[in-house]
Amino acid sequence: MRINSEHLTSLALWTLEETDAEAHHEKVRQSLGIRLALSYIAATHDCPSHLFTYFWQALQSTKDQGRSQNTSTTLAAIYRQIGRKQCSMTSAKIAMSVRERLGVKPARLGDG
Repeated sequence: MRINSEHLTSLALWTLEETDAEAHHEKVRQSLGIRLALSYIAATHDCPSHLFTYFWQALQSTKDQGRSQNTSTTLAAIYRQIGRKQCSMTSAKIAMSVRERLGVKPARLGDG
């Protein structure tokens, strides 16, 4: 079975989506899988390299709000640079899966 580049790009983006969702709750371990996803997109698309550096560095921020803003903003910029539209339904499903895995209850209106 041969996997085409569009499918590999989608898998890389889903990896970054999951990473972004996790970054909303905690520091994210800079894994080889995340590095591979960033490297694949960088190698196959014409994007400024600083986007990938920013995303990678943001994962280790100890400030939740800054970390989540930086990963989300950078991920949106990566989508724009490669000519893809970020699907809010996919992002929401991935975020829900991450919250379940981390044991985080979804916020309700009026909380906080």
